[in-house]
Amino acid sequence: MSSPSLILYVDSEYFSPYALSAFVALHEKALPFDIQPVDLGAICAVCLCGSA
Repeated sequence: MSSPSLILYVDSEYFSPYALSAFVALHEKALPFDIQPVDLGAICAVCLCGSA
């Protein structure tokens, strides 16, 4: 298998309790997954400036 088929999207500061719960569940079930951090601050800045 070349790469995991699951991607866990988390905020870039790893602050979300929901992402942590998903991480623990995936880890406990020994499922292969990648973690993709998302900078939520950058997304909000793009939305507020109207360029989206």
